[in-house]
Amino acid sequence: MGSSGAIDFHNEAKVDGPGVITGRSGSIGGVFYVDNHFWPLNTTLYVKDYHGNYPRFVYYLLSSFDLKRFSSGTGVPTLNRNSVHGETVRVPEAFSEQKRIVAILDEAFAGIETAIANTEKNLANARELFESHADRIVGSLPGDHRCLQDCVEQVSTGPFGSLLHKSDYVSEGLPLVNPINIVDSRIVADDKKRVDEATLDRLSAYVLRKGDVVVARRGEIGRCAVVEPEQHGWLCGTGCFFVRPRQELNPHFLVNLLRSPTGRAELLRRSTGATMKNLGNKALSTFEIRLPSREAQDETIRQLDDLHGAADALSELFWSKLGALQELKQSLLQKAFSGELTADRTEREVETVAT
Repeated sequence: MGSSGAIDFHNEAKVDGPGVITGRSGSIGGVFYVDNHFWPLNTTLYVKDYHGNYPRFVYYLLSSFDLKRFSSGTGVPTLNRNSVHGETVRVPEAFSEQKRIVAILDEAFAGIETAIANTEKNLANARELFESHADRIVGSLPGDHRCLQDCVEQVSTGPFGSLLHKSDYVSEGLPLVNPINIVDSRIVADDKKRVDEATLDRLSAYVLRKGDVVVARRGEIGRCAVVEPEQHGWLCGTGCFFVRPRQELNPHFLVNLLRSPTGRAELLRRSTGATMKNLGNKALSTFEIRLPSREAQDETIRQLDDLHGAADALSELFWSKLGALQELKQSLLQKAFSGELTADRTEREVETVAT
């Protein structure tokens, strides 16, 4: 057992189960229960003596604590058990009452975990449905087959290490755009990697313009986004290409082509590398697309924007439900240790949030 739970198996046990374990160093806050004998690593703390209390009750008791607030250390967070030992807790003396509370929480948490799993599955299905529908819309348009390089002014990588050094980064300036800064189909600024005007002037060939398309050349292949007006003048990073479409190619249409399941699969096929995939300039430049008229592209983007809006609203609903389920877990733990936990009320609360 490590600070984040079970990480491997051993043919010997150091501690007899059942066990309650939490992180001592690194990952702080998680509490884990094991029925069997176990081997705790030196990054953990575990219960040695339950003092006559029901072990699973102790697990829920510790789970109700915000253990992170007891941690110290800036680099690697560390939990000192002496900091927790002085806390006053409310514990029912009757073993039967502890078991009653555990029975209610076990049933409630099982229902919550099922609801969380179903919600996460529905969220994934919604995303897959949107991508599949978008792929069909884009793929069904008539048009000439063209290589990407024939539809754009240029396909370029960002400046390599010989041109851009760590010493060029400043606390205030314009951001770099690397693959990590492309989230979904948006560009998110990196506050830690910015450059000043002098560096931008020196690297003017790599400065992004409104309407450019930034494409990750390593890592998650197919990650790309359009440079919006507020991102005009930012610097393309080493880990990205930037594509400058001609008037005949809507940049948002290109992003949907590259991000579609079909587009990602083709980009992945053209990539090299076993551990981390890399996309070469030639592989991207010769990527074949079917180019409809600009009018058809623009209309398609309007349709996809409407579809994307509906998908975002559905995703927001699912994320809100996930948040409510997590909040319910904490609420039930608080009630369990304040004498407010009843089976009927708990069942109604879980049913209300889970449906």
